[in-house]
Amino acid sequence: MTTTSAPQTTPPTPTDASTPAPTDATAPAPADAMPVGREPDPGSPLATAHAQLAGAAAFLGYDDGLHRMLATPRREVHVAVPLRRDDGTTVLFHGYRVQHNVSRGPGKGGLRYAPSVDIDEVRALAMWMTWKCAVVDLPYGGAKGGVAIDPRAHTDAELERVTRRYTSEIMPVVGPERDIMAPDMGTDERTMAWVMDTYSVNQGYTIPAVVTGKPITVGGSLGRTTRRPPASCTSPPPRSPRRVPTCRR
Repeated sequence: MTTTSAPQTTPPTPTDASTPAPTDATAPAPADAMPVGREPDPGSPLATAHAQLAGAAAFLGYDDGLHRMLATPRREVHVAVPLRRDDGTTVLFHGYRVQHNVSRGPGKGGLRYAPSVDIDEVRALAMWMTWKCAVVDLPYGGAKGGVAIDPRAHTDAELERVTRRYTSEIMPVVGPERDIMAPDMGTDERTMAWVMDTYSVNQGYTIPAVVTGKPITVGGSLGRTTRRPPASCTSPPPRSPRRVPTCRR
């Protein structure tokens, strides 16, 4: 498991009288220096999130330092998720958890399973969770997680093993006071039950608050049901990209 945090600022190079000191006018703008190490692909979710932030920062008159801080995830975790399939073969998936900002409270954000998941997508989604919690004055920060896997190509038993392994790998950075997961694209209330059970077993007692969107029977809320369809299910595209289409079993 590898964990990365915000980069440290490099001390300025000493200058002599013949070398003019840099001024704010010559300093690069936050949009020109990617805190995550490289420019996102044009049109990607992360590029869109950064463009939105740049516009908001300019409108609100934020200085470059605050802009950089808001553009930089507080913590990122990238884990390997091996899976022994039902046929005995072993495959490896990549999982991520990004905590963009936890100044207002513990991180809050979904866990998605999709083949297209990568670190830039998770960074963008975590950033948007920060803004969503802030604008409605919820005492949470922004976070997001994902595993690059196609849930429709795997059995329920395989998905349970993936979920429990992923949870075990990111356990040091999640919890009711740190980061709370929820269902997202490709996951459902059963996935949250697996997360809750894995986390609780390792802590030694039941901790329902580690996730939201769990089954009602283990402390979930009325009115929210998300079920992953079987591989053979065909249905119209969902209205929201955050939900997997549902069907009756």
